[in-house]
Amino acid sequence: MSDLEGNAEWEAKLARVTAWAVEHGYVDWPEAQERLGLTSQELYAAREIGLVQTVYIPRHVTGPLYAGGTRLQIHDLTTEERQQIDDNVFITRKSAAARLGISPAKFDKLRKHWHVDPTRTLRGDSGWPVYLYRQSDIKRLARHLEPL
Repeated sequence: MSDLEGNAEWEAKLARVTAWAVEHGYVDWPEAQERLGLTSQELYAAREIGLVQTVYIPRHVTGPLYAGGTRLQIHDLTTEERQQIDDNVFITRKSAAARLGISPAKFDKLRKHWHVDPTRTLRGDSGWPVYLYRQSDIKRLARHLEPL
């Protein structure tokens, strides 16, 4: 089999999968991010808490040689659902400070003043703890920074 024949077969499989997904209203990961306005981390959280469903592409669509494949079933997110996502996305101190446009030291002062405590703790590569903060708490801190 030549490279051209392999590519034609692959293109045919891709066309079948795409047609099936469009027919059923399923999207791939980049399209879901774009349509929902979510980062990859937010979309992962939405999937983990059940707001976005993973759909496995049936074997009769993919063919016997195509291993698996998934698409996502999405819907327009409500304000409450977006809040649930924010409550399930966790970021580090440095990431939180960067999102707020402040130094990590200023972030520490701000979070202590507004009583924002880390929600989770991981063990870093060095053995030191890495504290994680809810994205929703960081957005709340951002609202306190706006008038400044």
